[in-house]
Amino acid sequence: MFKNSSFVRVLLTALVGSVLIAAHGEARPGGVAGARQETTSTQLPVVGPPPVPLASPAQVPLPGPITELPAAESVEAEPSLPMIGHAAFDVDVSTIEPGPVDGSYVLAPGDVVNLRVWGQLQLTHELTVSADQYLEVPDVPGRVYIGDLPLSDVADRITRHLATSYATYFNLDSPAASSAFVDLALGKVRGVRFLVQGEVVKPGSYTLHPSLANLIYALAQAGGVKDGASLRNLRIRRGSRTIEIDFYEFLLRGSVDGNELQIRNGDIIFVPLTRKEVTIQGEVRRPGVYALHPTLEENLDTVLDLAGGVKPSANTQRLLVRRVELNTGPRTLSINLDAEAAANRRVPLLDQDVVTVLKSETRRRDFVSLQGNGVLVPGEYQYVEGMTINDLIGKAGGLRADAYLERVDLVRTGRDMRRSFLQLNLSLAAEGDPAHNVVMESLDELIVSTVIDVVGTSGEVTLTGHVKSPGVVPLSAGMRLYDLLFTRAGLQDRDFMRESYLPRADLLRLVSGSTRQELVTFDLGKLLEGDPEQNLALQAGDEVLVYSRTDILGTERFVTLSGFVKTKGRQPLLQGMRMLDLLRGPGGFEDPDRRRDAYLPRVEVSRLVRNGDLVERELLRFDLGAALSGDSTQNPLLESGDEVVTYAAADFAEMRTVEIDGAVNKPGTYDYASNMTLGDLLIRGGGVQEIADQKIAELFRVDLTSGDAVSVTSAPVDLSDRSMPLRSGDRLLVRRRAGYQPMRVVSVGGQVQYPGRYTLGGGAGRVADAIRLAGGLLEGAFLDGAALYRSAGDVSGGGTRIVLNFERALKEPDSSD
Repeated sequence: MFKNSSFVRVLLTALVGSVLIAAHGEARPGGVAGARQETTSTQLPVVGPPPVPLASPAQVPLPGPITELPAAESVEAEPSLPMIGHAAFDVDVSTIEPGPVDGSYVLAPGDVVNLRVWGQLQLTHELTVSADQYLEVPDVPGRVYIGDLPLSDVADRITRHLATSYATYFNLDSPAASSAFVDLALGKVRGVRFLVQGEVVKPGSYTLHPSLANLIYALAQAGGVKDGASLRNLRIRRGSRTIEIDFYEFLLRGSVDGNELQIRNGDIIFVPLTRKEVTIQGEVRRPGVYALHPTLEENLDTVLDLAGGVKPSANTQRLLVRRVELNTGPRTLSINLDAEAAANRRVPLLDQDVVTVLKSETRRRDFVSLQGNGVLVPGEYQYVEGMTINDLIGKAGGLRADAYLERVDLVRTGRDMRRSFLQLNLSLAAEGDPAHNVVMESLDELIVSTVIDVVGTSGEVTLTGHVKSPGVVPLSAGMRLYDLLFTRAGLQDRDFMRESYLPRADLLRLVSGSTRQELVTFDLGKLLEGDPEQNLALQAGDEVLVYSRTDILGTERFVTLSGFVKTKGRQPLLQGMRMLDLLRGPGGFEDPDRRRDAYLPRVEVSRLVRNGDLVERELLRFDLGAALSGDSTQNPLLESGDEVVTYAAADFAEMRTVEIDGAVNKPGTYDYASNMTLGDLLIRGGGVQEIADQKIAELFRVDLTSGDAVSVTSAPVDLSDRSMPLRSGDRLLVRRRAGYQPMRVVSVGGQVQYPGRYTLGGGAGRVADAIRLAGGLLEGAFLDGAALYRSAGDVSGGGTRIVLNFERALKEPDSSD
C-alpha cells in the first residue's frame, strides 16, 4: 500500500491524462507498482546492462503441441499498438501546481526550516541546511546532522540537541512530561535537482519542487522516454547506492510503495535500452508492445498476465506467434494454450515475437426465435431440448388476436448453416397434432403473421393535404369521410383548423371499370357541422385532399413602406391593418423625434385599382398630422399591394445660401440660417486675411421686392459691424488693401551665375532684369536653347512656354522680346 500521501496525490494528477492507449484508440488506465534491487556498486553505469545473448531455437525449446504454420498464416503486428508504459510520462509538469511537502521529504542543502519552541521556553529561529547537511541552532553549541532523515524525524533530533543546553525543559524519556515543545515547519525549498540520462528525449539536469519530485515527473521533465527505452530496469543512482525499479510492477500491478519512486536531491536517473520486447494483440484486455525484463525468465503466461489476460471471446486453443530467428527467418507457430496449461508447460518468448490471440468462432446455438406481426413479444428464447411449437408460444405469452393461424413458417438452420422451411398450422398444433406441433431444434425461427399480412384488407384510401397525419389508411367496412378525418385530420386542434380552408375539399375516385379518376367536391365546414349530405361513403382507392387557407387564398398579402420611415420595404398585411398600424410599427412613428422631423400635412397611399381590363395605381392623399391626432377619416384600412409614402420636413425646405469671396481664408458658398449675421459669415470664411481692407467690404444683394423685376444691389458694409443680419443669396466681397501688389517671384536656372528664385520690384520686371539679378550668363550659355515658362513657377519644363528671342531681349532691353 502507498505510504506517501503526497506522492499518491501528485501521481494521480500525472496519470489522469496518461492512461495506456490500447488498440483501436481505447484508453486503459495503468496500475502502479515497482520492485527494487539495491546494490553496493560504487561506479555509476552510463550505459545499459551488458547485452543478453539472444537465444537460438535450440536454447529455447518449444513444447510438443506447438506446431509451425505455413507462411501464409503469418500474423503481422498492428502498426498502431503503443509501447506499454511510455504514455505515463506524457505529462506537462509546468501546468501542475506544487502541493504541500509532507514529513517524508528529506531536507537538502539550501532548504530553510522554521523552528519554534513554545511552552516555558520560547525560541524562534530560521535555520538553513548547510552544504554538509547539518543545522545550527543559535546559542546552542554543536550541530544537528540530518543526513538522509525525513522532515518528520528532524524535529526529534533537534529536540535532543536542545536538551543538551535546556535539559530542565525537555524530558526525553517521556516527551509528554516536557515543559517545552518543538514545532518544525518547512520554509523555503531550493527544489530537488537531479540528472536524467539514457533513452530519454532530452537528457540533462532538471529541478522539481519537492512535492512533485517523483520518477514519473522527472522523466516527463526530460521529454518522456524514447521508443527503444526499457521500463523494466530503470536505475536511480543515489550516493553510493543504485536502486533498480521495474516500472511495470508499479504501473500494471500497483505492488510498490510510493516512496520507492520518490527522487532526492542529487539523484542520477538512467533509462536503459530495451533488450527484449514482444507484441501482444487480438483478444486481450491491454494489447500493446511489452518490454521483457532483461534478467527474469518471462514466458507467454507472464506476458498475457501483463496484458490483463485474455477476453472471454478469445480462442485459447489456437494462439499465433510470429517469430523471426537468427539465420532462419520468420515463421509462425500455433499454440494451444489450454493444452500447455494442462501439461504445466511454459511457452518461452523471443525478442520481437508477435503474439496474436484469435477470436473464438463458436456460434451460439442455445436459442430459438419467435418473430412476426402476429407475436405479442417477438424475440429470442432459450432453447430447451425437446421443446415444441406450443412450448415456445407459451413462453412468449401467446399470440395476438389477429394472428393468422392457418399457416406459419418455421425456418430451420442446420449444422452446416443451410436453411430449410416448414409450413405449419397453429390451430392443428394447438390440438396436439404432432405433424404441426413439431419438436424444435436450436436456431429454429418461427414466423407468425397477422390476418391482414396474409389476406389483406377491404382496400385502402389516401389522405393528403392540410392534415396532421397524411398517408394510406386501411379501408374498414362502412367507413365515411368523417370517420377518416376525425382521427387523422387534426379536427380537435383549433389552431390547426383555423388555417384549414373550410368551404371546399376534394375526393378523387376511380371511375368503375377504368383507370381514370373523377373529382367529387364537398364542403368541409358543413361536414364538420354534421351535414349528412357531405359525409360521403368511402370506396377503395379514394384519395381525400384537404386544403389550407394559404393553398387557396395565397400568402402574398403585403404592403410597402417608403419615404421617411424607419424600415423600408415589404411588410406583411395583417387582418384589419390600418395606415397608422403600419407607421407606428415598422414606420417608427412611435419615436417623437421622427414625428418632429416628418412632413405632417401629407401622407400618400398608392393603391392598385382595376380599370376595365387594366390594373392601374390610384393616389390617395391623407393628412398625417390629423391621423396621428386621432382623426379616423385620415387613417384608412390598407389593402394588399398598397404603398404608403411619407415625407421628411426637410424635403420641403428651400436650399438657401450665402457667399463670401476675396481676401478671406476660406472663400466659398455656405448654407444660410434665418438668424445669420455678418460675423457668422466671416467665421465660416475662416476670417479675413492680413492683406484685406479691415474696415469696408462690399455686400451684393438680390432684391425681389420691386414687383416682378429682379435687381442686384451693392453697398459698402463696415466689417466691424458683426451683428448686421444677412439675407439668403447675399454675397460678401472682402477687398484687398488699396495699392497692394503681390510680390512677383521668378525662377532662373541653367547657365547663369547664381541660379535661384528672385523677387521683381522697383519697376524691374523684364527678362533681362531677371537674368541680371541671377548674375548674368555664364561663358558658353546657349541662348537659342533658352526657354521661358509661365505660371508653373519653375524651370523644369512645366507651365506654358513663351516663345521669344533671348539674344535680342538682352541686347535691346526695351524690345518686345
